[in-house]
Amino acid sequence: MKQFQNFEEENIHYWTGRTDVAAMEAIARQTLLSEKQRPEWDLTVLRVAGMEAKADPEIWKAVWTKEERINNASTPMFLVEGVKKDA
Repeated sequence: MKQFQNFEEENIHYWTGRTDVAAMEAIARQTLLSEKQRPEWDLTVLRVAGMEAKADPEIWKAVWTKEERINNASTPMFLVEGVKKDA
C-alpha cells in the first residue's frame, strides 16, 4: 500500500500499527455521517438552520505536522464555522 510506503520512506511512526483497520472501517461505514460529503453537508445544515456558514477544507495543511499529514492522509481535517444571524 502506498500509504505504508510513505511511512517507511519518511521514517515516520505509524500510529495505528496494531489496530484492526478492517473492523474500524466497518464500524465507520455504519455511522450516519460516513455517507455524507463533508464539509458540504455541514454547511447545508447550518444554513438551513438560519446561520451564516463557511468552511476551510484545507485547514489541515496549516495545523498538521508532517507526521500527522501522513498518518491522517485518508481522513483530512476541515474547519466549519457557523455564526448565528442577527434577528
